Amino acid sequence: MQNIIFCTQTIRRGWGAGLVFIFLTLSQFAFAQACDEQRWVTAWQAAPSDATLLFDPRDIWGTYFKTGPDQTYRVVFRPLGHGKTMRLRFSNRFGKRDLRIKAINVAKQTNGAAIDGNSIQPVLFNGKTSITIPAKQDMVSDAIAFQFNSDMKLSVSMAVIDKGPHTGHFTAGESSFVTAPRAGDKTNEINGDSFGQKITRQHILIGMDAMAPAAISTVVALGDSLTDGYNPTRLETIGKDNRYPDFLKERIDTAGLPLFVANAGISGNRLFGKAVIFSGPPVTKRYVEDVIGQNSVSDVILFVGINDIGMDILKFLHPKELFQEMIDSYSNVIKAIQSQGIKVTQGTLIPAGGSENSSYSSPVASQIRKDVNEWIRTQSPADVIVDFDAAVRDPSNPDFVHPDYISSDGLHLSSAGYSKLADAIDLSKFKGSACK
Repeated sequence: MQNIIFCTQTIRRGWGAGLVFIFLTLSQFAFAQACDEQRWVTAWQAAPSDATLLFDPRDIWGTYFKTGPDQTYRVVFRPLGHGKTMRLRFSNRFGKRDLRIKAINVAKQTNGAAIDGNSIQPVLFNGKTSITIPAKQDMVSDAIAFQFNSDMKLSVSMAVIDKGPHTGHFTAGESSFVTAPRAGDKTNEINGDSFGQKITRQHILIGMDAMAPAAISTVVALGDSLTDGYNPTRLETIGKDNRYPDFLKERIDTAGLPLFVANAGISGNRLFGKAVIFSGPPVTKRYVEDVIGQNSVSDVILFVGINDIGMDILKFLHPKELFQEMIDSYSNVIKAIQSQGIKVTQGTLIPAGGSENSSYSSPVASQIRKDVNEWIRTQSPADVIVDFDAAVRDPSNPDFVHPDYISSDGLHLSSAGYSKLADAIDLSKFKGSACK
């Protein structure tokens, strides 16, 4: 959302979509002529998926995540923007009770759970160190003087009073760290020795904004695990920043474009339907928070739908029903986002013929995917189409991803595959800021 409504206050979930649309449209017009002013721009995002389990059963380090009271979380992330002033966003969106946090700070990561002691800055809320985030709500911090860029990683440490589970992003592709229960406030611990639990889930912290010139805007990548950067060989790829939005930001920086990138991918996410455990609400129910609700967004890349085919194909009596649900959902989401002055790029769905899961790789699923892609290429109301399918498919076997780009499960991509997605995007098609 624009900075006019982002003070250090809780942000209530469930606002009427029409109210959000009207307010944002007015605030965007307010910035259209103020090209010499500074404004808040989203520079990193971890779209929250749930607050379901006390531990992550798929943790690649083979240990259970133990939760309890008086525990400190140290969330690590790489910003996809730069600046000298930031503010952080925190969430209790899926919580059932108030969340109390004693203290929070931000610092540069040095190695693992260790941080640069000279870089530590307290994170305050109306000048106070502690906060209570009501259930179903988010909160944003005061402005923080902190110089950062996309070549570094940051650690945000939170001394959480209340026992989890806490709202978080389930499959982060990055190692974060947690102390044992009842360890107390370890937010200022430099060596990180107390953070004995290494996890691949990011808790409570859901975003960062940078104060930046009005010429800079944000591209939101909205999608599922293929945007989230999931790779079944996660031990080899964890922390390597090899999601396609990471590669996209590197291309943007090389080209010198005034664009930040926000990754709103959630592994297992779907276009429509009900929320799935670990996988968050579908795009039709989360685009307001995860796209329109971000700051200074000019563009979105919509790349989602393969899970709707893989997960829902058996629920429909006829494939045409699923196809119709998908194109109706695409159209509704695209038009709603466009109504806010945001340019929509839509990606075609990549092949899934090699998937270990037969519901994704069956001939019926393959045909639905082809029909959806044909609609995207020829009838989608999106402003721009990027043909991810053509970028990574095997020319000799187009129902499969090319061997150079596929991961071990036959569905997700290798690092080279995610890089290929980023390369397929025409940077000249981005709308960017109104201030040129």
